[in-house]
Amino acid sequence: MRKLIGWIAVLTLLLCAACAEAPARQEQAFAAYAAVLLEGAEYIPVDEEVRALDSCTPVRFAVLDMEGDGMIEVVLEVTEPEGFIILTYFTDGKVYAGEVPYRGLMSLKDDGTCTISSGAMDSGVAKTCFVVFEKTGKPEAIGRYLLAESYTAPDGSVHYAMNGRSETTDEAGYRDFLAMQDAKLDALWYEYTPENVRLLLGQ
Repeated sequence: MRKLIGWIAVLTLLLCAACAEAPARQEQAFAAYAAVLLEGAEYIPVDEEVRALDSCTPVRFAVLDMEGDGMIEVVLEVTEPEGFIILTYFTDGKVYAGEVPYRGLMSLKDDGTCTISSGAMDSGVAKTCFVVFEKTGKPEAIGRYLLAESYTAPDGSVHYAMNGRSETTDEAGYRDFLAMQDAKLDALWYEYTPENVRLLLGQ
């Protein structure tokens, strides 16, 4: 019985430590994001296509968990041309940035899902995430997982698929999925100002 109580005590301490670590890491992330956005601190682009922040104009931003892993990201909507730059704080204590074209991150929801479009019949619902390469253990690309999509085959026919094309559906099933997606809560966007950045990032 004493051994059982001892193991419970150890488990409780480990759980408490984990609970305490998560907020501390999030505070570190917010401080790192603020340093990038307010002080021009360095960040690491995941590929050469990512624009420097001083080469575009951020107009608004959102603060949310894009990947569903408990780490909050910062999403910047930028212009000239329009698009989105996503900042994430990685386990090495550095901020990484990926870029998504405007039609690749439309109608962003508070769970990180969004709608995408690359043509009249080519559209869908996706989850955007940073791709971590096993060799380096660091984010080296930004990708997306298609939860549902409508796409045109080489013969011109239109197909509907779910879960990365692992499942097929019909137009009615696809429309039902779009309706459920539309019913989700939208991400909260804020005007991109130093005051709002400090407010949202707790600085």
